[in-house]
Amino acid sequence: MDVTLEEYTNKILRIGSILDHDYEVQTVNAIINHDIETLNTVITKHGPRCDALPIVNFNLLQLGAISGDSKIFKRLLDYCSKDLLNEEHSN
Repeated sequence: MDVTLEEYTNKILRIGSILDHDYEVQTVNAIINHDIETLNTVITKHGPRCDALPIVNFNLLQLGAISGDSKIFKRLLDYCSKDLLNEEHSN
């Protein structure tokens, strides 16, 4: 069965969107549950994503801020700012 490059690309993009959604759910659940250890695990596993999903990370910062947990907010702030300051992504 032959697969065109376009079909292959679409399949890969769908897989990527599922993984991104899973990452977002895990992160939000960790914030809501004030679970800093799970948050660290999820963030470390997926790495900084500010270059790909700046809106999501901004929303995570807002959620961290209203959670009232300073450790959670500080960790999210550190997570998002690292990639924003990374010279590879700056123009």
